[in-house]
Amino acid sequence: SGSIEFDKNRIGGALNHKLKNLPSGIPVQGAL
Repeated sequence: SGSIEFDKNRIGGALNHKLKNLPSGIPVQGAL
């Protein structure tokens, strides 16, 4: 299960990176 958790964290980091690159007009917290 450790590898699964690692994958979740890696995917979560990628999503956070993409959300930060979105235009500021988009409600990021609402999207989550």
